[in-house]
Amino acid sequence: MTAQEQWDYVKSEIRQFTQRYAIDYTNWRKKSIKALQRKRNAFLRSRPPTAIRLHYLPVMDQQIESLQQELVDIAALKAGIRWREHGEKSAGYLKRIHQVRTVEQSINFLQDPTSGLTVSSRTQLMEVSQAFYQELYSVDPVDEHDIDCYVQDIADLPQLNEDDRRYLISPITTEEIIEQSKKVIRRQSSPGSDGLGYVFMHLIYQFSPLKDLIIKVYNMALTAGSFPSSWQDLRVRLLPKKGDLSTLKNWRSISLINCDAKIYTRIINQRMRSVMDTIINRYQTGFLDDRFITENGMVLNIIMEQAHVQRRPEIGLLLDQEKAYDHVYPMYLRQVMLAFGFPPSLVHSLENLFFGNAVRINTVAALFKGGQNFWNIHP
Repeated sequence: MTAQEQWDYVKSEIRQFTQRYAIDYTNWRKKSIKALQRKRNAFLRSRPPTAIRLHYLPVMDQQIESLQQELVDIAALKAGIRWREHGEKSAGYLKRIHQVRTVEQSINFLQDPTSGLTVSSRTQLMEVSQAFYQELYSVDPVDEHDIDCYVQDIADLPQLNEDDRRYLISPITTEEIIEQSKKVIRRQSSPGSDGLGYVFMHLIYQFSPLKDLIIKVYNMALTAGSFPSSWQDLRVRLLPKKGDLSTLKNWRSISLINCDAKIYTRIINQRMRSVMDTIINRYQTGFLDDRFITENGMVLNIIMEQAHVQRRPEIGLLLDQEKAYDHVYPMYLRQVMLAFGFPPSLVHSLENLFFGNAVRINTVAALFKGGQNFWNIHP
């Protein structure tokens, strides 16, 4: 078993144990509530003296309330409710909301763009969905010779110095992994296919018997571009937007990536951000520390005012690239990063991680697997 296979096996075992424990604990909780309620009723029927009743009854009420609150919190989590009226404890109400949300997110029929017909069978839904997303996320053909010419034309780009390159590929430490997981431990983020959220991963990273395996997996990802298969198993959840829901363009796609893979990208992102100031020009104000994209809006407003006052004849053109964060040609990304002086091993790692993933689109009615060359990135 390779280190990557061992890591996936460990996560699988943790998930199964957690699921079994949750089921057992839920059953125990419900049985405990019924037992406490019977005990409370029997206690009241015995007509105890007032002093004894005032002493014991609040204790039993508190125990029942605590268990009921846990059930309500779980129901609220499933229903997607983050705010409730104070005192709202209707588990049935929250369960109904969860059921309504599930129905709203179901795709029971779609329009076939080729024939214009409405389809509803599982097989047809899979075919229409796969064709739509295959076309949407497939890489447009690019002449690699043009990429080479472009890179040669910008050969005078600023480059990372040797210290920065060494820093980017320095071994990942346990402290670094734990630090990144700690930053997102309270974040409301859905897990990927392994079902393990940030809270679970943060605890796993601190488990001493697994630390050597974890460090090996993360550093092999960095130096060799070798990943656990679960890191490249992407699940895409579709959420309804406004408009005709029989067309897939009115469904918003949300990628669910495993949290341990996202921790790796957070580590790489943190390292890259610390060296980017030396190679990114000052006009790029987005996604960089101590730079604010609103400055561009202010500059644009000043330019427009001056152009109006001076009656300038120039024309301003705004270009908005569709799916700008989804469509990146692999060879272009590789060549440009190398031109900026990024270490080849890091470029190789990112190239392997971002492209050639297995993508599963969950249409609720059908779950199909695709092999599109993309990683759906949301900054």
